[in-house]
Amino acid sequence: MTMPFTKSIFLSIAERMKLPPVFFRVLFTGTPQSIPSRSEDNEEGFVFRTPKSVKENWTLGLSWNESFGDLKAFLYGLQSDETEALGTHLRDNQSQLYHPMNLPIILCEMLTDGDSNGIKAHASMLYDVEFKTKTALNTESLDAKGPDFGEMTRSLNTIISRLAFHDMRIKANRGFVERIELQMKSMSSRLGDKKISISEELRSSLKAATQLMWQRLVHLKTEHQALGLEIALNQRIAQSQLEIVYNLVAQRDNRDNRSLAEISTEIAITTKDDSFAMRTLAIMSIAFLPGTFVASFFSMSMFNWQAPAGTSVVSSRFYIYWAVTGPLTLVVFLIWLFWYEVHKKHDTYAAKLRARTQKQSMSRPSREEKFWDVGRLWPSKRWTHFNAKDEEKQAVEVIEEQHPSNVSTASFTVETVLRQRAPTTQVTRADTIPQGPLR
Repeated sequence: MTMPFTKSIFLSIAERMKLPPVFFRVLFTGTPQSIPSRSEDNEEGFVFRTPKSVKENWTLGLSWNESFGDLKAFLYGLQSDETEALGTHLRDNQSQLYHPMNLPIILCEMLTDGDSNGIKAHASMLYDVEFKTKTALNTESLDAKGPDFGEMTRSLNTIISRLAFHDMRIKANRGFVERIELQMKSMSSRLGDKKISISEELRSSLKAATQLMWQRLVHLKTEHQALGLEIALNQRIAQSQLEIVYNLVAQRDNRDNRSLAEISTEIAITTKDDSFAMRTLAIMSIAFLPGTFVASFFSMSMFNWQAPAGTSVVSSRFYIYWAVTGPLTLVVFLIWLFWYEVHKKHDTYAAKLRARTQKQSMSRPSREEKFWDVGRLWPSKRWTHFNAKDEEKQAVEVIEEQHPSNVSTASFTVETVLRQRAPTTQVTRADTIPQGPLR
């Protein structure tokens, strides 16, 4: 908070107006306070500090002598529109200008007006969200052209937070009213004391003003109670609307998942048809493979079917065929066996890695991990460690591995978490906004 004048000028003004010493501390804080004071020379004072906010951020310092004359006030933080509102209140309560508590009551009334307008504005925003959710509930399609659920969620969160702020201000205003009542009771008792040097005309004017101010305080307390009920109602409605939005988002996600499932089913059917075609080709290959092998084998130059009688049909170099075919077949089987063992070890490692997922932090991969990552480059298969959708299952596996005796408890915990994520009952209300008391 910045002052429009220098420190020396401000101190001279405060000294000349005999402001309470606590005024300097309260001025630069954002805590709502209302503090009465009394100096050694029978100079009374009152400090009033509203909650810190963009608007209605005021600090009032009052001082008056024992005879209720020479009333001085220092009010800081008013904006242009707030100054006009203060002038209107002063004109409406001209008969009470001599009473020191008139100005604090006016500030309480201005705070109540600001909170009432803010609550009505947020209730209107809440009504707009209700209309959108009602339209979405009555609409069968929840596609991308539907309501913007992200914007609705942000609006509801804003409404909930602002209503909580208004609730705090209303409670602080109630405290102000109670402190003003105590101060007025103390002043009323001294007005009846004949020892205090005060003119009868001023005494009667102050007593009449006190009666009117008591009525204003009663009205403020009634309005605070009504605004508190309205805040509680709107907060419940906002929470229910937030649950409805979450349910609508869940319904849209379920519909998208169903569409993905239908696409997956079509892909599975297509894959099945392709599989049937490949199986047919495999069966046909098996049927023709023996004949092809026999035809290829006997068509080799190792056999001379035109050999003269008494000579061998098989060539003397027929052993070369078996010398090449045998080792080549063995090499192929060894390569397949090596690939199978590597794949089996990788699956075992991946299972252990899933159990350690929650314990591992962001760090460089070990030499063993680097070795197994080479398997990703294998041309016949692309390996992955685990799927993100198995998160709940992995959590249960980790608990079972660490605490075998708590398997049932772990399962219950995961089921409880999943149950809490389930959508709740949808709640709606009539298309009305509760109206507070008119000022």
